[in-house]
Amino acid sequence: MSKYKRIVVSIIVFILMFSLFAFTAYIEYKRTIESDIQTLKDKLNVTRTNLESNISSKIVAINGLKTYVELDKTFNQEEYENFAKAVYESSNDIVRNITFITDTTITHMYPYEESENSIGLDLAKQQEQKDLILYAKENNKTIITSPVDLVEGGVGIIVRVPVLSHGKYYGQVALVFDYNKTIEYSGLRTLQDDYFIKLKTTDNIKSKESIIWSNAHGKDYVFDYNMVSTNINMYNANLVLEAVPKHGFNRKSTLFNLIMLIGAMLSLLAAITVYRLMKVTDKLKVNKEELQKSYKDALDANMNLELTVSQLKDSEERLKAQYDEIKNQEEYIRFLAERDFLTDLYNRRKLSMNLEESIKSGKNGTIILIDIDDFKNINDTLGHY
Repeated sequence: MSKYKRIVVSIIVFILMFSLFAFTAYIEYKRTIESDIQTLKDKLNVTRTNLESNISSKIVAINGLKTYVELDKTFNQEEYENFAKAVYESSNDIVRNITFITDTTITHMYPYEESENSIGLDLAKQQEQKDLILYAKENNKTIITSPVDLVEGGVGIIVRVPVLSHGKYYGQVALVFDYNKTIEYSGLRTLQDDYFIKLKTTDNIKSKESIIWSNAHGKDYVFDYNMVSTNINMYNANLVLEAVPKHGFNRKSTLFNLIMLIGAMLSLLAAITVYRLMKVTDKLKVNKEELQKSYKDALDANMNLELTVSQLKDSEERLKAQYDEIKNQEEYIRFLAERDFLTDLYNRRKLSMNLEESIKSGKNGTIILIDIDDFKNINDTLGHY
């Protein structure tokens, strides 16, 4: 396997293994997000409970006043204060005043001294108030306004509760909540450092949302996704509380980072191990091929050696045969050189050599000469044989 292929396989191993860790980290990431969402929901529920406690409880508390008015429309300021005082004093300063509006005109107020200049004011003639006054009158529905500038000064959240007499509209009770204290007591400000928040209601008159409080001015886009919301239902007035972390639900937990770190390290280690294993395997394959080639060469060499030994044996036999043949030929030549072919006796040359050697060595002996008459003729006629 080439180096390029080993690198590709190692990268694939890294990607597959790291994907498993990334998926596990993603599950942890989702769990963290779900946990953060649930935490935010719990905080919003606490805020909702505070708002319902501070606002809804006051609306419930004036039901006695509504019932009294429905029975007797001729109550005076003193009688009105007997009902309003208890509600006001239990509000922990969150309620600035409790106003009774006969038709569209302010006729009763508590506390009286602070707002007596408002008595007799026809709110239907006030540009900022008339739409809300008339809506409550015409629809007989409790409404909660977004922060408005109050006639007596300051900013407030007004809850208008219609009062009926014999089934017909008679007037309304207006609970004027101090804006800042309402927000403070709700716990919204304790969340503003970490979250973008909106407390909004539906403007029934303009058929659009109206912001009661928010710290996300100019950042509406953050509420387009991952938004957590809860509804605050107070009679006919619907409030919605929305929130989202300032940095979004993308917090990575320590476990997430640990999983990713360990995953990257183990994936890299696995990729390196696979690369080295394939490299060693390739070397073993090459060594095996070389060993097989060496073994084959050794077999060939052995066969060649056996063939050579066989050839040497054959050569040895041939040489021995040649030697024997040469030796025989030498003996035959010696025979021809020393003996007479016909009689197998030493010839004249050998005889001369023997005589010369014997004379030199001082040996004694006898020489016999035999002559045959006309032997030459016999040779010439019959041949030497």
